[in-house]
Amino acid sequence: MCACESSRRNRSLGFSLTELLIAVVFTSFLMAGMYKVFTANVSAFSTTLELSGMQRNARWALALLQNDVQQAGYLMPPRVVTELLANTQPAILIETSANAVTLTHSDGTTESIGNPDELQVVMDVPLTTQATVAADTAPGGTSLGCAFASGGALVKSGDIIFVKDSAMELFVASAAPDKDGLVSFTTGGDLQNDYGNNVVNPLISGQVMKAHKKGAEVGFIRPLQVVSYTIQALALDPSNSAATVPCLVRRTRTLGGSWGTAEVIMEGVTSFKLDWSLDGGQTWIRQVNNLATSQWAAIQTATASAFTTLASQSPLAASLPGGMSSATDPFWFNYASVLLKIDVETRTQLRRTEYAKTPNQAAYRTRRETLFVSPRNFALGAP
Repeated sequence: MCACESSRRNRSLGFSLTELLIAVVFTSFLMAGMYKVFTANVSAFSTTLELSGMQRNARWALALLQNDVQQAGYLMPPRVVTELLANTQPAILIETSANAVTLTHSDGTTESIGNPDELQVVMDVPLTTQATVAADTAPGGTSLGCAFASGGALVKSGDIIFVKDSAMELFVASAAPDKDGLVSFTTGGDLQNDYGNNVVNPLISGQVMKAHKKGAEVGFIRPLQVVSYTIQALALDPSNSAATVPCLVRRTRTLGGSWGTAEVIMEGVTSFKLDWSLDGGQTWIRQVNNLATSQWAAIQTATASAFTTLASQSPLAASLPGGMSSATDPFWFNYASVLLKIDVETRTQLRRTEYAKTPNQAAYRTRRETLFVSPRNFALGAP
């Protein structure tokens, strides 16, 4: 091989500068396209994950709300609640809150989500206390020794003590349990008036009437609590106490008392709307009477009219001549099959441009679900 041929071969090896520049330009276009694809995939993954989380939380919270609302009107023992006859608190009410809920975002801006509805129900609330009878009991005692597994500090004066064995008995605590778990009973003739007792077989007694064995389960119930469900703006971020989140909350209080600490049922709730029907969902009281934003007085009037119509058709409703304004039994819903419709709107935790209808603006993605609930304690014995 001659030297000239070897030189030409060496000069032809590798890439020219033009070829390299073309490769760089091509790679830059390819990387830009791949970046857009990657960004779109990350965005789709994030939004899908956020939406599925919102749906999962909403389903869980709605199931919790359903179980809670199904206990509405619970009384143990069943009785006519004479305490409500002289009290301004209705046995049940739905209405639009008079105050709008205003939220504060992390950047300091505010947002109003309007006036949510509120549901209030008077009921006996079972406590989460777990206890058993500490020792065998004999008739005649005016206290009960309890072995508390948890929640003993919740028990206070006025709570109902429920011995859950075959010799079921109920008592009213006169004070909180002492250090040994002994709970004393309220005694006196007022028990017969408060709980509709009779002397022969009283519903609630001031002393132990039957024998109970050690280990029998004991439950505790707080009587005549007003339970409320509505939306509140709560500060849940420990790093920014000014920022608030719309939450569906549950509150309780005594008749005529102040509300206790709100319990969060679900975060990110921006709308809570209520309606009810007395005819199985054929007509809705607020909808047919244009009461979507009304207070209780107007809703009560419309419901009373429907209840009067129902009384002419249902033997059960006809057995309460006083209707919703009965002077003998304020729990009118025991005589009507009330179907509650609960509309709950939830939203994502973050605002994203992907959710906005206007380009380059962040927005929330919302989801509305409707829950139909017929509380198990309503229309007792309905045919």
